Amino acid sequence: MRLRDKVAVVTGAASGMGKAIAILYASEGAKVVVSDIKLEAAKETVQEITSAGGEAIAIEADVAAEADIQRLIDTTVTAYGTLDILVNNAGIMDNFEPAGDIADADWERIFAVNTTIGSSTTHINEFGMGRTQPGEVAQLALFLASDEASFINGVVVTADGGWTAY
Repeated sequence: MRLRDKVAVVTGAASGMGKAIAILYASEGAKVVVSDIKLEAAKETVQEITSAGGEAIAIEADVAAEADIQRLIDTTVTAYGTLDILVNNAGIMDNFEPAGDIADADWERIFAVNTTIGSSTTHINEFGMGRTQPGEVAQLALFLASDEASFINGVVVTADGGWTAY
């Protein structure tokens, strides 16, 4: 088990890549805090983890709200005594719509979520990110959280199926 006794917070963990990362981390021994704006869906992820023998709790959090982020971290430390891994996965992609085409009414929310704490994908198509499976990104996240990557820090690893290569 590569993450035995580590505590991980995964934002946007109710679905997609975040869910895959949370489940994989738990299977590798981490105690996982499943965080999402959709609490009921986060609880379903927790149920999957605990029914497989893992340990997890769900915490509702809007990553664009500083108070929610602080409560997420404080609750994690209160529950587990520490925080070893933070996966900033929550985000809004909306079909990779070009920035110039995003309605003004939506821009502030998208910007707040995506720049406050992380990025994820929803509504992906068959090109670029559409080729990426959540499990592939979860494997990368597992490696980066493990002791095998202890010398890697302060870098951005782009895992987008080549979407940004063009």
